[in-house]
Amino acid sequence: MLNELSSALKSEQIRAAFTCGGTIPVNCDVRRDHQGKLSPRTQRKVDNQTITTKPVTIRFGPTGTGQVLNVPTDVEQDSAFKELLDIVQPAQFGLNGRNVYDEEYRKATQLDPTEFCTNFSPYEMGIVDIISQALVPTVSDSRGIRAELYKLNVYSGPSGRFKAHVDTPRSDKQIGSLVVCLPSAFEGESFSCSR
Repeated sequence: MLNELSSALKSEQIRAAFTCGGTIPVNCDVRRDHQGKLSPRTQRKVDNQTITTKPVTIRFGPTGTGQVLNVPTDVEQDSAFKELLDIVQPAQFGLNGRNVYDEEYRKATQLDPTEFCTNFSPYEMGIVDIISQALVPTVSDSRGIRAELYKLNVYSGPSGRFKAHVDTPRSDKQIGSLVVCLPSAFEGESFSCSR
């Protein structure tokens, strides 16, 4: 299977994309129907396939006593956001086969997936389908890709950063990294999110 994928990649490398990106607007005006249920998560327009999502919920902290953070939020006033900043740990990254922490290269904090959950689904938003169509070459049978929650990274001012880099694969089956930047107000330097 890996030989087949390798051959397909080599034959497509001249035409193949190595990255793709986009945005999904957040609809903060989530309404309830006559039974009190939330409106559907996605609102689609048949003519131009516009997709929106309701605010993203992140739950973190000890079971039964944790916090709920809805993004976007007012980071100056939201106590859940302040609690999140209190519990995140320095974010390491892979370098030469080992995990390191170097603020000159990357200044960020993180939560492991065992410490949080979210209602955001890249499958539901169509992101995984788009990535598969754009980046995965056609092979002889119908194989797909799988997105796996890895970390919640927090880059905060005034100097959160991650220099240009190539991700360290975390498994021999990994073909890339999906980075989802949650909506957050910021000032100053330009912000880009591409890998």
